Amino acid sequence: MADLENIFRNPDFRFRSTPFWSWNDNLSVRELVRQVDTMKEGGMGGFFMHSREGLETEYLGEEWMECIRETVEKSSRENMNAWLYDEDRWPSGFAGGLVPESGGDKFRSKQLTMEEVEKIQPEENESVVGRYVIKLEEDELVESERIPGGREYNLSDDETGIIFRRKVSDPSPRFNGDTYSDNLNTDCVEEFLRLTYGAYKEEVGEKFGETIPGIFTDEPNIYSNFRSDAHEVPWTDDLPHYFETHRGYDLLEYLPYLFLKGSKSTKIRHDFWRTVSELFLEAYSKQLSEWCDQNDLQLTGHYLMENELGGSILVSGSVMPHYKYMDVPGIDILTESTDEPLTVKQCSSVANQFDRDRVLSELYGCSGWEFTFEGQKWVGDWQYALGVNQRCQHLALYSLRGCRKRDFPPSFNYNTTWWEYNKIVEDYFARLSALLSSGDPVRDILVLHPLSTGWSRFNGKNIDEVDEIGENFQNFVEKILALHRDLDLGDEMILSEHGEIKGDKVVVENAEYDILIIPHLETIFESTLHLIREFVDNGGEVIACRPLPDMVEGEKSEKVNEVLSKCGTTVVETPDDMEKALGDLHEREISITGKSGAEDDSLLYIQRSTDEREIYFIVNNDRTSPHEVDIEFAHKGRVQEWDPLTGSIEGIYAEKEKFGMRISAKIEPAGSRVYIIDKEKKPVDSQKNPPEEVDSKYIGPACEFERTDPNVLVLDFCKYRMEGDDWSEKKPVWEAQKEIREKLDMRPIYLNGIEQRWKWIDEPHENNGIPIDLKLSFKVENSPESPIYLRMERPEEYEITFNGEKKEAEPTGWYMDKSFKKIELGVPEEGENEITLTCDYRNDMEIENFHLLGDFAVDLDIRKITEEKDRIYFHDWCPQGYPHYAGNMIYREEVELDLEEEESAEVHLGDHFATTVEVRVNGESAGQVPWTSFKGLDITNWIENGRNEIELEVVGSPRNMLGPLHKKNPEKFTSSESFRPEGGDFTEDYVLQSYGLFEPVEIKILK
Repeated sequence: MADLENIFRNPDFRFRSTPFWSWNDNLSVRELVRQVDTMKEGGMGGFFMHSREGLETEYLGEEWMECIRETVEKSSRENMNAWLYDEDRWPSGFAGGLVPESGGDKFRSKQLTMEEVEKIQPEENESVVGRYVIKLEEDELVESERIPGGREYNLSDDETGIIFRRKVSDPSPRFNGDTYSDNLNTDCVEEFLRLTYGAYKEEVGEKFGETIPGIFTDEPNIYSNFRSDAHEVPWTDDLPHYFETHRGYDLLEYLPYLFLKGSKSTKIRHDFWRTVSELFLEAYSKQLSEWCDQNDLQLTGHYLMENELGGSILVSGSVMPHYKYMDVPGIDILTESTDEPLTVKQCSSVANQFDRDRVLSELYGCSGWEFTFEGQKWVGDWQYALGVNQRCQHLALYSLRGCRKRDFPPSFNYNTTWWEYNKIVEDYFARLSALLSSGDPVRDILVLHPLSTGWSRFNGKNIDEVDEIGENFQNFVEKILALHRDLDLGDEMILSEHGEIKGDKVVVENAEYDILIIPHLETIFESTLHLIREFVDNGGEVIACRPLPDMVEGEKSEKVNEVLSKCGTTVVETPDDMEKALGDLHEREISITGKSGAEDDSLLYIQRSTDEREIYFIVNNDRTSPHEVDIEFAHKGRVQEWDPLTGSIEGIYAEKEKFGMRISAKIEPAGSRVYIIDKEKKPVDSQKNPPEEVDSKYIGPACEFERTDPNVLVLDFCKYRMEGDDWSEKKPVWEAQKEIREKLDMRPIYLNGIEQRWKWIDEPHENNGIPIDLKLSFKVENSPESPIYLRMERPEEYEITFNGEKKEAEPTGWYMDKSFKKIELGVPEEGENEITLTCDYRNDMEIENFHLLGDFAVDLDIRKITEEKDRIYFHDWCPQGYPHYAGNMIYREEVELDLEEEESAEVHLGDHFATTVEVRVNGESAGQVPWTSFKGLDITNWIENGRNEIELEVVGSPRNMLGPLHKKNPEKFTSSESFRPEGGDFTEDYVLQSYGLFEPVEIKILK
């Protein structure tokens, strides 16, 4: 890549993130255009226009297309990418319900079920796929006979009758009242392309390949009932014919062996799932890929349940082969976690093999409103070290109104209180993306994937058993990565079509490998066996783990043992023997050792090579401890450290070794380093002495402070009455609305996932207009001097009374989100205060928690408004009067600093919790401390000798305002259910996230 230094310092939109922009309300072109500007200001390079929970504009309708068209035009003017998304919510394929509506049962998803019967009756029902008489011995199938459809059969005592049926999926709110599509049906997918891709082509096709780079397909699958406990497998009407064409025999003769265990089961299961995989590839991904190629669009997206072997077989058959049809292959990893290396490696391996320079990750979903910049870095760094280089944040919410605020938060948009600082993280990852899209990955090891072993075991029900194979394989891969031996995975379907041996190398399309590793497998493809035989015969190196495979394509065979017994194969007894086996066969690209001299398994790396440079990105996945390591590179030249946070580039001293260069480094918790070896420049010949600490000053343990936002008191309990009835007991607001809707015979809306609102909100309901009263109360110990405000949604729908006085429902502005309106209440009275809200309730209404905003403190224990203090202490700000505060807190103190010549000053934060922290000196920003691994912010240039005003702006989040607030045992997976706990999962107490500086801040004087 030309001029990599300049691109690194100032990365353009190509390397910036493209979040899922959640189009989730009654859309306004004006508001969409405004939000394009806010995302650009926030450092993003584009977005995916994604229909989402709460949409009230008709999907693919005239207004929707106008919004698409105008947003694309705005993006074109702003030099941003406007990516398309191909579904109403997800999973892709049903076009919001238009596909099953168009084709009826032919296009609806189907399953194959097995039913045990007492008698084989003649049945001509079209749902019957096959009738069988079987014999079982100790639950094992020993005999099976297929009975023709018109024939009756009387069972003997030792026989069992079973019937296999084709079942059409039941309608579901998830699919807008219809079913999912049959993605094994080529005609069905063709209709999906016509209705969705074709519609976009007609509206904005002239922008394809320009402002619209491509389209995202999200979690397409072949088994929509994957959360069910039913014993079923995916099905389509053409499957028996397709199976016989590709496998050479009649599947229907052997169906019982698919579900039941018998001598032929491993073979039948292997062939069934292989065939299903091939049909899904051909019907869905290949068709989409060809359409996109013909229309100048890049295809991107990800597939369902990539992280589970059993689950992914059930819903996809296979995952990796689909990626070869994607221009930007992608994955999805939810929550703040780094425990799915297999998910990333499956995708980045295929990207390397098929020369795709970008790998996308839909990431951060379900991490909660408290998600920090450090969380973004920790998760993102880990994924980038495994091969990702394009972020798609989940989600940038268009609106937080109603159910939308609970759509797997956080939001990466203007409607979160830390948004003004977002560009810091965007710049960091854009710089990383520019580097990690340069050159080619350096990976010399290919590890066979155990997919076919999973096929041979899987009967459609025993997911846990097959998932365990995947988990063991993931542990195996992790052990190799921990040895700092990077690798790709070899999928046997891909190998059968694109694998070959060239000399002593295994070649998969565009990638070459020196070593082939065979983990513990039970079966392999015949084509894989031929590749191994040729590789070994050509002098290639194979490492195989015991026990060795004893089946070929699901059938017992001695062939594998014969091939692997040849010279050139190293057989290891356990995965722990892999380090020695690799060391004997292959020179290292890098070594990262700790004090013990062993490879430090908390650190990961990725290497990319260009003609002039070797690029190394090293990540400390340990979030609690720093790691001091020695790093040896197998290349010579000038070692430089490139800092993605600041854009700085600095040559550093490295010791020359026999084959390369060696440095020492301390990598902080969740920290990372970029080292680049410029092979055409001489090494730095002298080492700088680190500065010495000569003095320290401290801020704390208490100081003056200032809020940036109004304080908040959550009003999430109420009483209600209908048509003048008695008041209810006090209960959560959401529970009150649930009861109201049940009494009015209206659909439930207390949890997300119902039929999309655009399908039903304009329909009249017989109980629309029933009068409803809500009563909210709160206590005041000290009345604030200024008025307080009620934050509510759609105030125009209510009559508002405060302490008996009617209030105007005209908003005086908004807070956080444009749907969060502020209604002035005035100054509250000391003692009990009461708000009454009256409305004529309608089916389309959403009653949400209310909030008081203003200049006051909140007593955490008694939950009453009280007087603010003059100073804030260095511990959690929640019990200091701010339990629900969503904004930032500025800690302010004057510090005497007199720097002598050659002295400098650095700010070092101690324990704290914040989204990020900005440091200002004498009113000017000196920079950010976005994560704890960033040690020592230099403030020298802003210091004046004498008294200096230091401000530390601790950036908060909406977590303690929007929740979850009453979930007794919070989990890392945040969904709409998290905000509506019931039974033993509910507590009346408020479960809060601590915020603030928790210990004094040190200013170090260095020389």
